Amino acid sequence: MAVIASCLKTTCTSFRCPLRVRGIACALMVALLASCTKDGGAPKGSPTGRPNVVFVVIDTLRADAMSVYGNPWPTSPELDEIARSGVRFRRAVSQSAWTRPSFASFLTSHIPRESGISQERKHVLPDNMTTLAETLHDAGYTTLGVTANPNVNSTFKFDQGFDAYVNAGVRFGWMGQEASPSDKLYGQAPLRPAPEVFDDALALLDKYQKPAKPVYLQLVVMDVHEHLAKLLAKFAAQEFKQHPDRHYFAALRYVSVELQRFLDKLRQRPGFENTMLVIISDHGEGLRSHPHVQNAFVHGYVVYESQTLVPWIMAEWGSANLLPSGVVVEQPVRLLDLMPTMLDLLGIKGPANMEGLSVRAALTGGEVPLPKRFVVETKFRNAHAIGVYGDKYMYVENRKPLPGTAPVELQRMGAIQDGAATNVAGLHADVVSDLKRHLNAWEKEHPWAPPTMLGQELKQEELDQLRALGYAE
Repeated sequence: MAVIASCLKTTCTSFRCPLRVRGIACALMVALLASCTKDGGAPKGSPTGRPNVVFVVIDTLRADAMSVYGNPWPTSPELDEIARSGVRFRRAVSQSAWTRPSFASFLTSHIPRESGISQERKHVLPDNMTTLAETLHDAGYTTLGVTANPNVNSTFKFDQGFDAYVNAGVRFGWMGQEASPSDKLYGQAPLRPAPEVFDDALALLDKYQKPAKPVYLQLVVMDVHEHLAKLLAKFAAQEFKQHPDRHYFAALRYVSVELQRFLDKLRQRPGFENTMLVIISDHGEGLRSHPHVQNAFVHGYVVYESQTLVPWIMAEWGSANLLPSGVVVEQPVRLLDLMPTMLDLLGIKGPANMEGLSVRAALTGGEVPLPKRFVVETKFRNAHAIGVYGDKYMYVENRKPLPGTAPVELQRMGAIQDGAATNVAGLHADVVSDLKRHLNAWEKEHPWAPPTMLGQELKQEELDQLRALGYAE
């Protein structure tokens, strides 16, 4: 086994094995080494114990904008290479169509209803929900975070579990002065671009990284979200000028380049010899997929696939060998399953009440007993929509219908989903009835938790009392 470990250590220290070792021999080596780990943890004899974890959220990135997810335009070659070297989930579903409930969901492995978050200005992450950062901190990680998105500032309690957390430094106008009194108002100052986020991350590492402890580094970049405000004319003019979504594509191209530059620096850093990289998005963007639906160009208002199908990519460098290489997972998964999967791979026991499941078995061809139907929901400003993703169709109830939508819709999966214009509910009454029954049962099992208000954090006993009274947000 020492020979096998030595071979893997010397030949597989980058995202893509330099010797291109593939096939049966490499598979046997990885399988044998994996059998010598305990509970999915780092291999015995690993000089640094568990690997570092770099978790990057590219805000507002819909999966099909990436080349590796089928976009014929060259939007993300660096990200594509990372995906090809590790694991890519072909169909990953976010549980909400806007930032804060989605983050609350994948950082705690609870559905958005459990956090109670449905208002931008007032709702914060409850203290009684255990975050990924808290779990890794308790397992011995140094936990560091940087966000360019004010929605997940420490004001809204997303700094839980971090040794150090750098806020966006900017607040949106609708957040109100009480949200972040010291932050600059968006418009008077822009959101920070990706290179500044990465520079802040390196500065945190200079200050807090300890030789004997692995690092959890959580980064949120907003360049794709800001594709309209920051046009990135260089990329847009040169590569995507013929495409109507050229600014969105250009922003993704920019992030892909800058993230690779950051990772190159990180790989040269002492202590980062063994690192697991996770890349996702919190939600997508409508763009021109729903021309007849009001407000659907952006995100948050509807639950169509453009809003909730996001990338989920995992890769690694070094000798931990927790991930296979060049794997595409076909089974649909939820971002709800992200935290359990990461902890399982690291050999760390998570909170007992996580709602998601580890999909580690799917990385090696196994089937994970996930629900066959996923529920997605958004409460955002003047909209409330909830949907059930089935095999061929998604059932949608627009409880505050936007112009261009119908109160009840049945949309084909993987096809144009344009509100009432593509609604086929009248053609498949049996499917509508079946998915509606599923949604009704799901809602009975998952009532809305009372929200935790900004500046008014409720204790657990108070939350229990409100639930006993039948409180629903």
